[in-house]
Amino acid sequence: MDYNNILVFAENHGVEALTTEGKIISYLGKNGTARVKEVMYDIDTSYRGFYMALERLKMANLVRSEVSKHDKRVRLLHLNIQPS
Repeated sequence: MDYNNILVFAENHGVEALTTEGKIISYLGKNGTARVKEVMYDIDTSYRGFYMALERLKMANLVRSEVSKHDKRVRLLHLNIQPS
């Protein structure tokens, strides 16, 4: 069973396939740079859980965030590792 099939199986059966950190990394690896709110909404996690996971990823230098050049209210997330 490949990775995508595992995620579909888990979603269909109400099982958490990945930690919040894994979901953030997976989302950014698949979609590239993204807004914080977009990632939080799409991976369906709580505000507190998301920001705790994001801080752990930033401390590990796996993810970085920056203020959007077009809208100073928006923070953008970038993956600091190359997806394989």
